[in-house]
Amino acid sequence: MFLFSDTQINHEFFVEDISNILNTAEVPNLMEPGDMVTIFENIRGRAKAAGRALHSSTFQLNLSRF
Repeated sequence: MFLFSDTQINHEFFVEDISNILNTAEVPNLMEPGDMVTIFENIRGRAKAAGRALHSSTFQLNLSRF
């Protein structure tokens, strides 16, 4: 159960973020698109070493979500 009162709402967008987390398990615009590029580039080498290479199409598809 998740409870919070109206006194805990400092900014109205908090309610929207909480609603998104509860409904979709995602928070849109949590990170800048440039941050996502950095993250994908950093994990690409590790994924390849683990035998799970990120393909260009997967990278573009995932990046387009952000």
